[in-house]
Amino acid sequence: MKYILTESKLEGLIEKFITKSFPLVYKVYFTKRDKILGSSEGRPTVEETIINIILDNSDNSMNRQDLFKLESEIRNKVDDYFSLDYQKYGSDWGFNFRQLAVVGIFADIPKLNL
Repeated sequence: MKYILTESKLEGLIEKFITKSFPLVYKVYFTKRDKILGSSEGRPTVEETIINIILDNSDNSMNRQDLFKLESEIRNKVDDYFSLDYQKYGSDWGFNFRQLAVVGIFADIPKLNL
């Protein structure tokens, strides 16, 4: 049996899979950007969907190496489960990882719109 998924449904499934499978994930959201695929004159581009993942390590339970392993595990599991082929040339998918920041109440930092 074949299933047809719209892009928004696929994004919803990916978000749910990541948040349910990895408890340290605080938030998942998607952004789009154009990616240039070459240096020739026509310079073809594709629209790439970036899976933005914010990790909550505010208790510092994981060191830098543990976080790197977690990011790699998330990439590999999502890629295997959804067949994104994000590492192939010209792929429409990418990953971006951030950490949840804990700052003082009176810190002078710009607001991050998510």
